Amino acid sequence: MQRSSTGRRRPSRLTAVLAAAVLGAAGLVALPTAASASPGSVVAAPSSPSGAENNDYPRIIRLGASADQSRRGDLLVMYSVNDTGVRTHSVVKRSTDGGQTWSTLSTLYSPTAGWGIYFGSMYELPQAAGGLPAGTIIAAGNAWDNVNWSNQEVQTFISTDYGATWTRRGNCVTKSGAPNQVSTGLWEPEIVLNANGDLACHFSDERLRSSGYSQKLVMTTSSDGGATWGSQTDVVAVGDSSSRPGMPIVRKLPNGTYALGYELCRDSVGNADQTCRVYLKTSPDGASWGSATDLGTLVQTADGRQLLHTPALAWSPAGGPNGTLIMSGQRVVTGADGPTTVVKPESGRVVFTNTNLGVGAWQAVSAPMTIDPTGDYNNGPGKHCANYSPSIVPTASGSAIMMVSPKFVAGSTTRCDVRFGTGPVGTLPLYAPFDSGNDMGWSTYGGAWSVSGGVYSQAGASSGPKSLVGSTGWTDVTLDTDIRLDTTGQAGVLLRTRAPAVGADAHAGYYVGVETNGTIFIGKQNNNWTSLALQNVTGGVSAGTWYHLTASIVGCTITATIKPDNGTASTTATATDAGCFASGQAGVRTHLSSASFRNLQVTQAGASTAASYADSWASGASTGWTGYGGSWSTIAGGIERQSASATDGPKFASPIAGDAYTVSSDVRLTSLTAPSGNAGVLARMTSPGVGPDAYTGYFAGVDGSTGRLSLGKANGSWTPLADTGVPGGVQVNSWYRVTLRTSGCTITATGQRTSSWDQARVSVTDPSCATGGTAGVRAMLAAADFREFLVSKG
Repeated sequence: MQRSSTGRRRPSRLTAVLAAAVLGAAGLVALPTAASASPGSVVAAPSSPSGAENNDYPRIIRLGASADQSRRGDLLVMYSVNDTGVRTHSVVKRSTDGGQTWSTLSTLYSPTAGWGIYFGSMYELPQAAGGLPAGTIIAAGNAWDNVNWSNQEVQTFISTDYGATWTRRGNCVTKSGAPNQVSTGLWEPEIVLNANGDLACHFSDERLRSSGYSQKLVMTTSSDGGATWGSQTDVVAVGDSSSRPGMPIVRKLPNGTYALGYELCRDSVGNADQTCRVYLKTSPDGASWGSATDLGTLVQTADGRQLLHTPALAWSPAGGPNGTLIMSGQRVVTGADGPTTVVKPESGRVVFTNTNLGVGAWQAVSAPMTIDPTGDYNNGPGKHCANYSPSIVPTASGSAIMMVSPKFVAGSTTRCDVRFGTGPVGTLPLYAPFDSGNDMGWSTYGGAWSVSGGVYSQAGASSGPKSLVGSTGWTDVTLDTDIRLDTTGQAGVLLRTRAPAVGADAHAGYYVGVETNGTIFIGKQNNNWTSLALQNVTGGVSAGTWYHLTASIVGCTITATIKPDNGTASTTATATDAGCFASGQAGVRTHLSSASFRNLQVTQAGASTAASYADSWASGASTGWTGYGGSWSTIAGGIERQSASATDGPKFASPIAGDAYTVSSDVRLTSLTAPSGNAGVLARMTSPGVGPDAYTGYFAGVDGSTGRLSLGKANGSWTPLADTGVPGGVQVNSWYRVTLRTSGCTITATGQRTSSWDQARVSVTDPSCATGGTAGVRAMLAAADFREFLVSKG
């Protein structure tokens, strides 16, 4: 929302966004891969390393309703460009590869001579409405004379060629003859299709100050595709001459209701960094929002963390029957408006999620990228822009979040570029895709973190640096990872972690570590250290050696097991903490040492008759495994290879059996005997023999021709249960992580590239389920490689 003319936040937000003018697509620009990429990849940067140009107000959409199905999945980002003496305008960029590269698609100026346009937004029509076809993109922005605030319009535009060209439509609202003051403006429009088929244009209106309304959130509607707009209706309005609801963002929910996220600033709070909490309000149809004095609910976690400034909102189908609402803001704070506000270290590092359609407490999830520092409002013009007004959208599967946000240009605290990042939505299982070469989706607190060759490393002897992933809502989980101490000292993993900050014990949660003094230990941290368990490791712990560490917490009991990655001798430590922390994120940590991590996975944990098990085949042997058909061999690099044509559906059974567990493995198809060739993992297998379906149990695998994740049941014959497309498809000689969980009669499978957070997922209930059996791997009509095999309990 436009800030008060008192300058308590930002003195001005001058100039521009959209248009009828169009530029052709420019050359494709590859994004650089940083050693530690949590700050995201650059989508757009100011044209000069110096000067006043700023890139901000980014908005991202993922096309899903285009008539040309080849355009579905394309990402469009619109951002504003403003500079002294330049007409402010917007640029639209497109990515056809999930955000790895971006090309300029169009540039938009206000068609009104001499006017700029700013604060732009985009919306794709999910269905035909108002005479416009499904897939039409509607853009809106604030337009005015760059040197005269007396006249202003919220202009709208449409594109029927996926953002390449734009045609002017009507104005949501027009202001004329007002005082030449920034504080009488119309700000930040948001377009959405209501349940009745009308377009709604939400925006902030501060023209009624004399009536006691510092600013309102209002809405106008159009039944003819934006050609004409009706009179405005108040959505949130508080007549106390102080409250300033603004920056609306609206999303339709799966039950047909609509959610409105907005910020509520107050002029009566003198420090602009101490106001503007984020709220959520709902409507049954997007047309009726109830009493304008009803603020909705404050967005906050159970421990009182709130979002401050500039909300972004998205809904994902992942996370349960209601999916997941995702909200971000510029900062994370505690306290109330005014001097009790405390800015928290999670600022710029987390988003909030809610799996109950916005009702109840929210959880914090590590953001797709870290924006640090975030902007502020009390240290001069322009210092607001970092993480100001971000935008988020889920991937098609919903398992990952894509985000764009401004970040300070290197060496500047007044100018920003636009960054893009991808991270997990916070569902389980979670597999960390370090093969991507970056640590997007992780939140770091201290240390020097980097990714190279699929390995996540922290270099230097910092005191307790940590990197967190996932949701504060996680309760009973198992974290598996390979760990290597690169210098003498200690390193390990974190469970149920909350309230993180930089410092040795600066968080609440549990730490499972190993040390080069030859021990494995479990401890509790709550801004101090309490030892819970200590055990000498069989064979000791050596710097420069890879070990596999499994850490599990169920209820208040923590179990940790370590073994050499290329060995079998294991050591286990166990501790119970009465009155334990109930939930929190997972993560990795070092202390006064350098250390590395790879092959990190988090799964749901619980009781099981199966044992936890990890086999990387790094020993060069497959001790305890049994083959049924095919040609199996263990080769250098920790790979178990099935090299036969696999017409007999060869199976390789591990030594682990039980009832409730998650089995997982990296899978790589190396050749296909037939187009339907596939490979994957087995669960609850009994009576195995040679033959395609010569077993009873479950199989989940990736298919090399259809590009799908398939889940099925064998019992002498094959019964398909579910399948879905793997994001990015399935290619021969590429690695995929496949998991298969059996819990009661609920069978769940996932598949993803080892370089991507985006995850395919299927889940079924099998009334006549197999109740127990062996875990393993299998190929069918394909030669395949397997690595990093895991069985986790529960």
